[in-house]
Amino acid sequence: MLFEENLISDSFNKIERRYRVVRWNLPVSSFKLNVDASLFQGQATGGAVMRSKSGNFVWAISFPVEARSVLEAERHTLYTAVSWAIGKGFRDFEVESDSLEVIRSIEDGLQTRRWRGLFEQMRIWKAEHHISFGHIFREQNWPAHYLSRCNPDASSLQAYFSINELHSTIKKALCADNYGLFYFRH
Repeated sequence: MLFEENLISDSFNKIERRYRVVRWNLPVSSFKLNVDASLFQGQATGGAVMRSKSGNFVWAISFPVEARSVLEAERHTLYTAVSWAIGKGFRDFEVESDSLEVIRSIEDGLQTRRWRGLFEQMRIWKAEHHISFGHIFREQNWPAHYLSRCNPDASSLQAYFSINELHSTIKKALCADNYGLFYFRH
């Protein structure tokens, strides 16, 4: 009996270690901008969604990106989304991406010469507009992830100012986040 209990307990502990429970969190500041990029069959696209302090949808964008790699697409997407938000008058907001390398490049100032200007501009925006950058897991970033994949053939930026304009999958992901649903991360 003791052997069976230890076996069950040991098996349960292994299951616990394999999964991590995560969820999207409300912004600490006034707004939160989640961004993501996608590269599929040579076509790169980006998506971003802005939400209020209470988690309500404010706006979203999806757009084509010129990139040869996912990392390059993530860089361009982050830059485009933050630039667009600033252009719309947003200040004091959080930016989240599931690209740890891009977030570290902004925070640590480490990047290749090719990307130095882009990241330097983001550090300037960070100081001038009180923007914070943070890393999250993909499971915490589903709305932006789906936005980056919703319009792969678009030739220009598409803006959405009503949640009703969004694809049902994106709306469902936004609602799940607002209800505080948890996701299991492998």
